[in-house]
This record gives sequence, C-alpha cells and structure tokens, in this order.
Amino acid sequence: MPLMNGPEFVTLLVALMVTDLYLVATFRSARVAVMLAAATIPALFLSLEGTSQFLVIDEMITVPEALNLPTSSVPSWIQGALRTTDAAVGLSMAAVGSVGFIFLASCVPTVR
Repeated sequence: MPLMNGPEFVTLLVALMVTDLYLVATFRSARVAVMLAAATIPALFLSLEGTSQFLVIDEMITVPEALNLPTSSVPSWIQGALRTTDAAVGLSMAAVGSVGFIFLASCVPTVR
C-alpha cells in the first residue's frame, strides 16, 4: 500500500516548490534554500500523508444532504438548522460537482 496518493504527492511537491522559491527570495542563495526546503520534507510528509484517504460519517451524511436538500431525510436539514453548512459545504461541493469530480453522493447509500 503506497504511503501517499497522487494528489497528496502533488501537494507535497507544490509546497516544496513554494517553500524553495520563498527561501531563495529571502536568503538570495539557492544552495541554502534547497537545504532548508529539504529540511521541511519530513514535516510536510507527516502533515499530508493520508489526509485524503479517509471518510468519516460527517462527510458521508453532510455532502449528499447539502447537495440534495429537497429530498433530505435528515430532520435538522428539513428544519433549516444547518444553514451555515448549507452555504459552506453545499456551494463548494456543487461547484466541485459541476466540474465533474464529485463522486461522494453516488457512493453513499441513501436512507429511504
């Protein structure tokens, strides 16, 4: 089993590049910048490894419910108790879904 998946690895590389560019601009030395950026690799790895590889009950309920409010089966959603979550999660997931990357709603079994 790989330690990091593709998106986590890409995020690690982008973070290293940004860190290196910042350090080059700060210290005006590519050698120092590369050494200091290399020192951040363990912390970046531990911060990113496995972050996108789990799904908890909150995401299993929140995302499909926020995307499908008219047919929600959760009473608190029907009563409008989670309006902030509707705005924060619903809009962002709808935007991601419009691009075609949302798969969570189709993966979670619905309660009927």
